Amino acid sequence: MGLEDFSHWQNQTITINACTGFDEFGTPVLSTVATSYQALVVGQVKSIRDKGGVDKVSNTQVYLPGTVTISIEDKITMPDATVPLILAVQSFPNFDGSNVLTQVFT
Repeated sequence: MGLEDFSHWQNQTITINACTGFDEFGTPVLSTVATSYQALVVGQVKSIRDKGGVDKVSNTQVYLPGTVTISIEDKITMPDATVPLILAVQSFPNFDGSNVLTQVFT
């Protein structure tokens, strides 16, 4: 079973408000339209590095289809309606270069 067969485990729904830019203070401006995606949400404590290289603790990982585009400036709403900070995003490419799976660390 490859990563492309991962979709049958994605049975929870999360919503994403994409970052559309930044205001004059550098604060992300979020889209008012939330997009829902099927995902697998796993509660597991992991040590990761954020975009600045600082060690952080991720309590939850979200696995999304590879077609989903998400960045650390976006807003993610979990199935339990919590809105955690996105610490890091990791993509898993296929041999042809297309993205098969996206992992979000919160």
